[in-house]
Formats: sequence, structure tokens, C-alpha cells
Amino acid sequence: PAAPANLRGEATPHLAYLAWDDLSPTELAFELERSDDGVLFAPLASVGANATTYIDAGRTPGTTHHYRVRATNAAGVSGWSNVLVLAGSKTRTR
Repeated sequence: PAAPANLRGEATPHLAYLAWDDLSPTELAFELERSDDGVLFAPLASVGANATTYIDAGRTPGTTHHYRVRATNAAGVSGWSNVLVLAGSKTRTR
């Protein structure tokens, strides 16, 4: 499947509101990962086909979190989206 694009979001101390552009007509799901250091990512959630948003209710206040998302289907997985960095109410992508 094609990789999702334009991962973006906003944060509060306890929540992260994530959104992305679905560029694949064939995905079965999207996999989201989160990292505290931007290097070691761990699975966060899997959402169904055509989903373009996710709310992370497990944020640790005062911690910077890095997020990425990819599409999956029966043939395999896409590349990762851009990495979104959320620290409190500050947002940046790389």
C-alpha cells in the first residue's frame, strides 16, 4: 500500500490528537508507533482501513513523544510517514 502522508497533530499534557492523509486505496489497517527519543519506536495502536485520525490518551505530561504511521494490507506494509514530534503544546515534523 502507499504510505500515509502529512502526519500532523496537537498535544495537551495527557492527549495527542493525530491525523494523516490516507493515500492508499488498498490498506486494511494503519499501524501507529510512538517513541520517547525518536530512535526506538514501539507499537501504539492499529486502526482500521480509511481511518485518518487517532487520539493517544497515554501521553506522559512533560514528555516529548515522536509518532509515525504506516499502512498495511495482505501484500505487506508501506513505508513510514513523516515523524511528528509533540512536546506539550508544541508541534514539529521531520
